Amino acid sequence: MLNNIRNAADSFVMRILLGVIAFAFVGWGIKDVLHTSNNFDLITFSDANNISQEDFLKEKAEQIRAIQRQSDTNLSEEDIKQLNIDNFIIKKLINNRIINYLVSYYNLDLTDDTVIELIKENPNFKNEQGLFDIERFKGFLKNSYINEEDYFSDIKEHTLKNLLISIFIESFPTPKIMVKNIVDYIAETRDVELVQIDLRRQSKDLVITPPTTSQLEDLYQNNLTLFEVPEKRNLSYVKISSEMLCQKIHNNDKELLNFYQDNKEEFANKKFSEVKKQVNELLQQQKAEELKLLMIKNLEDDVASGSSLTEIAGKYELPIQNLESISYQDLAVNKIDIAQNADSIFDLAEGELSYPIELTEKGAFILVEIKSIQPSKVQEFSVVKEQVQKLWNEQYLKGLNLKTIETIAKEYTPTKNKEFLKVITSQSTAFSRSEIHNNHQLPAELLSAIFRTNIGSNTPVFQSKDKAYFAYIKSRKIDKKKNQEIQKKNEKDIARTIQNNVIDEMISYAIKKNKMKQMGS
Repeated sequence: MLNNIRNAADSFVMRILLGVIAFAFVGWGIKDVLHTSNNFDLITFSDANNISQEDFLKEKAEQIRAIQRQSDTNLSEEDIKQLNIDNFIIKKLINNRIINYLVSYYNLDLTDDTVIELIKENPNFKNEQGLFDIERFKGFLKNSYINEEDYFSDIKEHTLKNLLISIFIESFPTPKIMVKNIVDYIAETRDVELVQIDLRRQSKDLVITPPTTSQLEDLYQNNLTLFEVPEKRNLSYVKISSEMLCQKIHNNDKELLNFYQDNKEEFANKKFSEVKKQVNELLQQQKAEELKLLMIKNLEDDVASGSSLTEIAGKYELPIQNLESISYQDLAVNKIDIAQNADSIFDLAEGELSYPIELTEKGAFILVEIKSIQPSKVQEFSVVKEQVQKLWNEQYLKGLNLKTIETIAKEYTPTKNKEFLKVITSQSTAFSRSEIHNNHQLPAELLSAIFRTNIGSNTPVFQSKDKAYFAYIKSRKIDKKKNQEIQKKNEKDIARTIQNNVIDEMISYAIKKNKMKQMGS
């Protein structure tokens, strides 16, 4: 809870400007409106500017490029789908349209001179003397592929948006009693009797009726993935490390002196004799990087020409290492250095030799060749019948114990505790609302239910792995110490978050006022 309030306060302006507000999208997604190749309006407003398919596709392309630059990876269609980029973009565009509408509605504007002054005050465009440098500014425009007029317009629009948000935030002072109520809410502590049962528990007098073969076969068919032997691979690889490359590098005095002369400013104009060791290290690093790039290029050429791993290893005197019958899971959890590249290795086809794959270890990379692949397969029922029988027993016990604790939860009170001690364990404990997000031992649903359940009542039963729990709520109080800590550390954040909610309502109202519609609705 506390983290949510901090995050909401710290990231609000970006949340508005980047369009992460989701209130306008209940019940539909962007996929519902992208069924045409023509440039129709995807979203229409009565007063704000509409959003066309061209607007959406342009913004999407820019967003994907930005993510790829930041992550240094190429996004697949599946990556884009998992990141939910389409909905992110449409929400961003809607919020931009609405904020621009509000800027116009309230007649906010900036003179050209003001915008020019804002640009001149940008630290990125100032020289060492702190003065505006027109050449730096032109260089920025060139590298950003944007002309001066468009940049001027972007700065003006961005500044007006921030100005609008600032005006509204400053116009709504937060009542202290509202902040106090939220602090009290976060500082609430509940004393409970925590009750649990081991779902694997089997009483001594319990006799489990053996299942029929037909029942076991049904259980087997419904859980085939549990009896699957994963795909396994036989592979070979070579590793080229920075240490290996550095062994091939030797710097003579002439090279060191030339490097020193070319980079004197890096050594604060100290004498060569004083920094010779440092010069050697830097030149070594430079040569190692150059050699690495050359080595990668040579290896890429070798792979492209059809050379085998054995031929490449012989050419560069590299030792070959082998892994036999290894699954993805076994490789991924292995402590060997190539484990980090399990995904790339298992993307290779049988007989395929990879191009150089970089390791997280600085300067190191590998070549991997897949010798053979043993496909995954489901073991026959006759082979795993004993495992199926064991699974049957486990599920039977789990169901029986779950029903037992659910029955107990209907009538449990601490005074009746002794009646149930044969099958459950209980302990008195306390939970603070401000700290439950740090508790990873108990089900999150249980922790949440503790603060929703009335005093003198039991929460529902919640299951986690091999245990099931419920809690009897004994009492509640406001922890004064936590209350003071929260008040001291987070009062401003809480007040700002309340103000942010007012802005959210303003945006939501403006969307309704603009009669926003999706295409085809």
